[in-house]
Amino acid sequence: MENYTWQVISPIECEMAEKITTELIDKNLSIDEYIGIIMNIEQYIHSGNVDLRKTFSDGNECISNNIVSQIAYFLSEKLLLNGGNGVVLTSNILAEDMVRMSIIEWLHSNTYLNRETITDYFYGTRSISYEDKLFINEHLAALTWYDPCVGGGVFPMSIIEVYKELGVSTVPNIYGNDLNPLYVAATKKRFELSLDTKCSVKLDEHFLCRDALDCNLSQYDLFSWNKSEQHYDIVIGNPPYVKAGNIEKKVKKKYERNYPEIENKGADLYTYFISHALNALKDKGILTFVTPAQFQMSHYGKSIRRVIEKKGDICTVADFNELSVFKNIGVHTTVYTIVKAKEGKDFIRYEYDVLPNETPFEKLYYQGTVFPQKNVSEKGWFFSSTNAYKVLEYLESLGIPLSEYSDNVLSGIKSSCKSAFFVKEKDLSGFEESDLCKCRKMLLPKKVKRWRSSWEDDYMVVVKKDELLDESSKLYAHMVKYKAELCSRSDIAGHKTWYGLRPCSYYDKFDIPKIIYPDIATECRFSMDKEALYIPDGAFFIPSEDYYLLGVLNSCIGRYYFRQKCARIGNPMKGGRIRFKKVYIENFPVVPENENLEIANKIRNLALCAVETGFLTENQEMQLDEYAMQMYRIPDDMRFSIMEA
Repeated sequence: MENYTWQVISPIECEMAEKITTELIDKNLSIDEYIGIIMNIEQYIHSGNVDLRKTFSDGNECISNNIVSQIAYFLSEKLLLNGGNGVVLTSNILAEDMVRMSIIEWLHSNTYLNRETITDYFYGTRSISYEDKLFINEHLAALTWYDPCVGGGVFPMSIIEVYKELGVSTVPNIYGNDLNPLYVAATKKRFELSLDTKCSVKLDEHFLCRDALDCNLSQYDLFSWNKSEQHYDIVIGNPPYVKAGNIEKKVKKKYERNYPEIENKGADLYTYFISHALNALKDKGILTFVTPAQFQMSHYGKSIRRVIEKKGDICTVADFNELSVFKNIGVHTTVYTIVKAKEGKDFIRYEYDVLPNETPFEKLYYQGTVFPQKNVSEKGWFFSSTNAYKVLEYLESLGIPLSEYSDNVLSGIKSSCKSAFFVKEKDLSGFEESDLCKCRKMLLPKKVKRWRSSWEDDYMVVVKKDELLDESSKLYAHMVKYKAELCSRSDIAGHKTWYGLRPCSYYDKFDIPKIIYPDIATECRFSMDKEALYIPDGAFFIPSEDYYLLGVLNSCIGRYYFRQKCARIGNPMKGGRIRFKKVYIENFPVVPENENLEIANKIRNLALCAVETGFLTENQEMQLDEYAMQMYRIPDDMRFSIMEA
């Protein structure tokens, strides 16, 4: 099946929304005036030359909900209200099935109905009794929903649509917040337009313009904060995708103060929303979020994994890998549900190769793999078989972390302006000797090969922080060409010059033998460098000439460990890639050489041979794997799993 992105809005609706937005922007109105237009969009549209009415099968005419939210989105973009806040629009297909998933898991956790029965009913494979249907609808009518970042209102609207689909006549009890006043206005209007009768809900009490993270709900009275007498049954949403470094400093400090449980200062914004959502839930309530998957294995995700492990159990995980869940957003995306209860039940996971046409989580429920709750903990979320989990525990019990065994793992040099600092050999023509000594041979991450890498013609201009250049030199003239880009770097505050690299305290480490590896790869590509090559960001290195360590890292032990432990971009077994982040490498268990010097020497000699020749023969590869398993004393019942990785 051909891969595609779920459509957020039809091309016709998008064209209409863009037309009306352009017209509005030209009027140069105030934010309050734009909000007034959104809240009275019918009058505005019908008073002009644009008719954005949509005729439905029942003959009624109304303004498309999608158009209202899209106008708010376009206005926010043009007026820079959402600049840098990580807003990505969620498709109706995804949002509506996230609602179904939330209901399935809530009913499963809070009623006598089992998950299989509810799932069959929701996806039309089985009918249920009138009494059970009435029972379900009575519970749904009483549920309270909360979206902490409503955006254009897709989740509140999706809740309404699913309720209508199930025959629930009661208006859903939905609350929501957003920082953007246009989004809040759009959500209110969409809510009003979605109801068959005149809206009697006090929308100003349900949808508020504010930062959901302004307080930690575990430390404050929820009643005083959100005008609700209770916590929520279900929290659902798509938190903003903002990296830690892009959060305004004073805002970041506020979040750190409000959410001290998120201890890692490198945590991305959505992790605070996860903690907020868990605090906002009633006991046995359900959290359903779509976010990047990085928190499941990353170092910065350790704090939020600890919070989740302490407060609840995982119910479902839908892993979309690198599929285009969101338009123009290249991120490893996952959808998951968490119940705020510690029951130790198994959870279901499904990994997608293509996007389904509709009801994405039908595959998860009918084709997903069941995992024990112990696979998701503070240490990481591991979606391996029970046997694989045992193998990892065994390996870690034998060895010591690489960070204790060897030197620290170091990152390549961060430039923030590749066009200025990355040059080819031909670009050095005319450079004087004093300039050439600042141009060091460089190995790009994509050119790092297993065992041995060969330099080609790439150089890095190594001008250290606050180092002065001769303004009459050709090197200075080269840097001047990129002055505007260099000066615009956000990470050079406090620098005395505009052309220096980001600070680095270990330039000397590049000049000694080292083990290099790329951040992203489909396989273990650990390479010994003895040519004093510099490496940029996107690659890491261990300043060590340890051929035994190199051999182990490139063996079946390294291959198995990293495929199980590392964060992934796609499935590495199906051509996807592995993220060899520093934290994973530092935790790799190394059995010290002195535990079996004879076998360690055999591994070292094979690694030496591989570095000299650039490869190992098939027979030598088999020998390396066998020696590695002997070094790690791998029992017979684990050998097959390791070799098949």
